[in-house]
Amino acid sequence: MNNTVSTIPYEIQDTRFDDMIVGTVLNIAVTVLVRILQRVSPFHINTRNIHTYDKKPIVLISFKCIRTMFFIVLLSNSILIAANFKPIGIALYVVYWAPVTAWWHLFYDKQFKMAMVYGIMSAKCGIFIAVTTQSLHLWFVAIAWSIYISYLAAWYQFCNPDFGESEV
Repeated sequence: MNNTVSTIPYEIQDTRFDDMIVGTVLNIAVTVLVRILQRVSPFHINTRNIHTYDKKPIVLISFKCIRTMFFIVLLSNSILIAANFKPIGIALYVVYWAPVTAWWHLFYDKQFKMAMVYGIMSAKCGIFIAVTTQSLHLWFVAIAWSIYISYLAAWYQFCNPDFGESEV
């Protein structure tokens, strides 16, 4: 008889690997769909506009690293989909994820105010889902990502010395 206690949260233990794969595919499909609806390339993010600014936020890593982190968040969020693999859970997740994906185009197109709104909207949605499903520990990374992208957009909107050049 094995008396060891698992340190893996119950929601993750109870998920099927198949649901995680379907969740990853769904996540990528929603990401591609949102980018296509924005009429931008789903697989290429043009960072040229943002590099025109000399001053950068205090908490900023390279934009290449931010893209890598986004991909990691995208993959880790399959656990969120798999943990609540019901139509309502998937629908709520899409409501969270669509603004996160749409943020990229707004941010790199210097629409910082709207990018900030999208980041805040996704953070609020993530918090709502985490609280209602009692799974804040699973949603922590997703919520932290939304707060970080909100911070980046807010910094470029309000703290950037080149503010006059941004599109409002």
